[in-house]
Parts: sequence; structure tokens; C-alpha cells
Amino acid sequence: MANLLLARASARQREIAVRLSIGAGRLRIIRQLLTESVLLSLAGGLVGTLFAFWLTGILIAFVSATQRHVPGRFTHLELHPDWRIVLFTFGAAFISGILFGLMPAWRSTRVDIAVCLKESAHSLRGRMGRFQFGRLLVTVQTAISVLVVAAAGLFGGSLFRLLTLNYGFNPDNVWLISVNTHHYPKKRADLPTLYTRILERANGLPGVKAASVLSYIPLSGIGGPDGLLSVPGKPALPRRESDTSLNLIGSRCFDAMGTRLLSGRPFNEHDIASAEKVGIISQFAAQRFFPKQNPIGRHILLKGKLIQIVGVAENMKYSSLRNQDPPELYLPYTQAPWTSPWKGLPSLTFVIKTRPGAPSPDAVFRALLRKMAPDIPIARTYTMDQQVNGSVGRERLMASLSIFFGILTLLLTAIGLYGILAYGVTRRTGEIGIRMALGARRSDVIWLVVRSAAAYVLAGIVIGVIAVLAVSRLVAGLLYDIRPDDAGNLAGAVAALLLVAAIAALFPSLRASRVDPAASLRQE
Repeated sequence: MANLLLARASARQREIAVRLSIGAGRLRIIRQLLTESVLLSLAGGLVGTLFAFWLTGILIAFVSATQRHVPGRFTHLELHPDWRIVLFTFGAAFISGILFGLMPAWRSTRVDIAVCLKESAHSLRGRMGRFQFGRLLVTVQTAISVLVVAAAGLFGGSLFRLLTLNYGFNPDNVWLISVNTHHYPKKRADLPTLYTRILERANGLPGVKAASVLSYIPLSGIGGPDGLLSVPGKPALPRRESDTSLNLIGSRCFDAMGTRLLSGRPFNEHDIASAEKVGIISQFAAQRFFPKQNPIGRHILLKGKLIQIVGVAENMKYSSLRNQDPPELYLPYTQAPWTSPWKGLPSLTFVIKTRPGAPSPDAVFRALLRKMAPDIPIARTYTMDQQVNGSVGRERLMASLSIFFGILTLLLTAIGLYGILAYGVTRRTGEIGIRMALGARRSDVIWLVVRSAAAYVLAGIVIGVIAVLAVSRLVAGLLYDIRPDDAGNLAGAVAALLLVAAIAALFPSLRASRVDPAASLRQE
């Protein structure tokens, strides 16, 4: 803003000299220029306040949308600007108008009136000193831009790596429909049978590829109850290593979730309460309990009960995308409850995989459930994509805000650079005309203008890179799979700054290259 006001004051130098010559006081001229600066700043504050009222609604909707379907993670935000926020905004705008308008106003009145009235406008501009303060502002602005853009790259890269992880399942076209059997008589032996009958009908619904149930949902922030596993004939592992998460699932759960069964078989209709107890372990559990061995057909002990391992599934993320989950043991709900930790069969969540383009199965499934089990209510319906998005709500918010502020900072840097270059071109118009009269080409003039900005832009980039290396470790805990001093991210931030600087320098340099040498020399 100071650079733009200085360029504007430079263009009005003769007008100000005339005002001073007919009796206007310097203080009165400064007051007029400061009034214009403050009005400009307050207008920006008003637009910013209106923008804030609009943006906070979008922000609340964005955070709520990412958290609404994640149990226990809904974030309640009150971000409506009140009178204190408005007062602070206009106070900051007023102070900014004074601070950044004072230097141009002060410099505009420090002129020799006689010289201003006798000499041409171009000669007058040539007499004005070099604007070192403006160059310093652009250097600082460039350094801050490097820092903010690098932070945006770090948070954006971290979010991208989280979203491209192997979750252990495919969230596309997967619907989660949770039911509440809390008031259903849990000791009734027909509850597993009821689940089985519902799944048989659900698998035949139009557009459904696979339907199943599970007791704990991936990326829900919580895992199943813990069980201490051991292998018969082997020394017991320490409690920290034998601790395993338990999950009750249906026979087609891995088909519905898109989880690969690495070896063995899934559960089937023969895995009933009277049959041998069976289980499927995760790949992590197989590596821990049966290192360099084939676990299929082997047995493990859970609370004194032997369980035969019939399959190994790929690891799924349960607590979060960032953390390594403990070993997982999947048990068929048709054989539960045969031991604690469950006191009766818990409420299960139906997981339904639909074909691409198929409509939501919510309405059809609700009708099916009302018909087959009218006393079991549906708690909520959501998709696995919403579950994934909810698990990275904080990372998505950080990335979105940092990218927004990175773009805003680049825009401010471009405005500041444009202001000082426009001021320089205005001041050196006569010189540029003489150079072109002596044979300088348009490309030479463009390079002359660009070169004048290159030094302080490069200085700002160097300072910004040093600042990034110094402070980026403070956000290391918020990042995933990307180093705070990542060379590629730094290179991208520098490239963005250079591109913005080139665009900002383009218009003043083109204007300088269009100077008419003859008209410039006649004015001189």
C-alpha cells in the first residue's frame, strides 16, 4: 500500500507544488493525503469485514461437513464476527492507513516549490531520491511469502500423502448403516440368526454387490476391545506386544470393504456357534505371532479358548491414518458371544457395497429392516468416503487455510512489487525516453525495469528460505511423511514467488517499453 501511494504521490508532485505555492500549508497537504489513505484503508476494512461474515459461514459448514458423520469427532464452532471483531478490524485498518500513508505524504511535501514549478515533470521525478523504504518493504513481503507458501506446500503435501495411503479398504461406493440393539434383548439366541437373515435379503437388493456387518468401523478413532493373544507351545509375548484388537464381522465383510484376503478363506455359513472357533488375523498380527511361518491352520489362545486361523487379511486403519494400529483379530459374529469382552452380541454396523452409479441403499434397507426387525432402529447412514474425509478433517482444514493465505500473500507481494516498479517507471520516464532515443530496444527497457526489482526479490527469497529452515520444525508434529525442510517444497515455493514477481513486473516493464522517445525529449 505504501508503494502504491508513493507512486500516486509521485504523479501528483506538480499539483502539490502548486497547492503549496498559493498558500497551502505542508501540514494541511499531509492531512489531505493521510485522509485519502485512511479512507482507502477503511474501505478495504469494510470489504474485509463483509468477506469475513461470508467466509466464516463457509468455514463452519466445511468443518461440520467433514466431522458430522464421525462419531465423537463433531466440532462445534462459533465463528460469527461480533462488535469486538469489527472494532478491531476497523482499528487495524485506520492504523494501517496512517502508517502506510504517512511516508508518501511526508515525501510529497518535502520539495523545492520553485524547482517544481520551473522544471518539467520528468526532471522533477528524476530528482526524487531512491525509495529504499519501499524496497525494504518488498523484500520483507517476499520473505514472508516464501514462509507462508512453503507452509501451504507442507500442509498440502501432508494431506495428499494421507489421502493416497493404502487404507486397507476401498471406500468407493461403500455405505455404512448402523443400528441400535441396545434395547433389544441381547441374550436372545436369535439375534445372530436375525443378522444373517437380514444380510441374505440385503445381498439380493438391486445395485448391491456385497453386504455384511462389523462391530468396529475403520477410521472411527477407536478400535475393538483388546484381547491378549498367545500361541500354544510358544513363550507368551509381553502384554504390550500380545495386545490385539478384536472385531466381529460377517462372512462377506472383506468383499464389502474391498479388503484383500492375502491367504486362507473368508468366513462362511459353516462357522456357527457349535463349530470349531475360527478367526482371521491381520497381516501385522501374522508377522508378530507367526514370523516367517504360514499361520493358516495354526491356533492361537484368547482367554483360554483355542481359535484356528483360517485367513490373513491386509491391515486396515482404525484409529487414524497416521497411526499404526495394533494387531487385529476378526471373529465371525455367528460364533459370538462365546467369551468376553462382549456381554452378548453388540450392535453391529451394516456395510453395503453398491455397484458404480447405483442409488443409495438407505431407503430400501430401511424398508427391509422395518419389515424384518421393526424394534431395531437405524442410528445413522453415511458413506465410507465421509468416514475417510472426517478422519482428516484437521489436516484438510489446515491445508485449505494455509493454501488460502499462501495465495493471499502472493497477491499482496505482487501488489507491493507492482507499486514500487510503477513508481520507478514513473520516476525514470525521461531517462527511459533518452535511452530509447539513443538506440535502446524494447527488450533492453524491459530488462532494465525487471533488473531493478530482481535484487530485492532475490534477497527476500534468501531470507524467506532461511526462515523456513529455522521455524519449519515447529510444525513437524502436524505433518505426515514429509520433512519440514523438504527440498522439493522449498523449490516450489521459490518458483511460485519468481512467477508472481515476473507477472507483477510485466505490466510496468511493458508500459516503460512503450514510452515515446520524441514526446519524452520534447517534455524534457
